[in-house]
Amino acid sequence: MPKPWYVEGFGEHYLELYAHRNEREAELAMALLARVTPPLTGQRVLDLGCGGGRHLAALGRRGARALGLDLSWPLLDAARGRLRPGLHLLRGDMRRLPLADCSVDGAVSMFTSFGYFARDEENWQVPAEVARVLAPGGWFFFDFFNRAQLERSLEERGVRESRHWRAEEERSIEADRVVKRVALRPLAGGETVHYEESVRLFTPDELVDGFARLGLAESGRWGDYRGGAFDPERSARLILLLTRAAS
Repeated sequence: MPKPWYVEGFGEHYLELYAHRNEREAELAMALLARVTPPLTGQRVLDLGCGGGRHLAALGRRGARALGLDLSWPLLDAARGRLRPGLHLLRGDMRRLPLADCSVDGAVSMFTSFGYFARDEENWQVPAEVARVLAPGGWFFFDFFNRAQLERSLEERGVRESRHWRAEEERSIEADRVVKRVALRPLAGGETVHYEESVRLFTPDELVDGFARLGLAESGRWGDYRGGAFDPERSARLILLLTRAAS
């Protein structure tokens, strides 16, 4: 049985090919977070799908007691190099968080770490789990692509190349998903790996309504990491601040 795409897609090649998603970008995003949430010092914050730990480290620099969760061993290994006192890592599935009810003050989901699963029931399990582990009054900072802008500007073909890898990509919109077919070639020679990424497309209203049904109410919306206003047609990102009721 083939591995799910998110197992193939977040291997050791990922950090090299997405090196432009760097510390500076993470700092911008976490600076916005710090402006719109209670002071982060001492807060228990879950970084959901933490990857190589960019945002986890930025949370730590702001005094948060942060926990990074990811399924990928290679990305968790990279994140270990960013650990400092008060930061921790955990391997787990975001659909079944290995955390107690009401055990965190806030959570972040950055760079489209949502919509990976084939069935909507599984996708919505993720924010349902976030709502479960959030303390009353807790917050969820959610970063996703803007569907309308993505559909209008999607590049059908592209190539990424790093020191060790070349990724040839074909992209398409298929029903309610954006699909990327990848041929990953090691530059030193060896077997080419083929895999397909598939992420569910949601409109802003679908997301906000779905979160509300789980008890997570919208309390802020932005279109970029600098805190610019969200433009439904032009913004590349949809960034939401969601809040769990205090009681």
